[in-house]
Amino acid sequence: MSRIVIIGGRGKVALLATPLLVEAGHEVVSLIRNSDQVVDVAAIRATSLVLSVEEADVAELTRVFAGADAIVWSAGAGGK
Repeated sequence: MSRIVIIGGRGKVALLATPLLVEAGHEVVSLIRNSDQVVDVAAIRATSLVLSVEEADVAELTRVFAGADAIVWSAGAGGK
């Protein structure tokens, strides 16, 4: 089992990929900017972490990524 961190964990691609990763036995941590998205992430059996990568500093990102076997960038412009 791998620990996979997905940046943009509530986006369209992440919502499709996460259930496949979880089904394959991986632990998925979804980084999201908005706490309102926690429910959506829980529905696909991932762990939510509310954090803006635009505002996080190096120390925060280092802490979040520690122990990850893979980091997936799936963040977009949020429909903007």
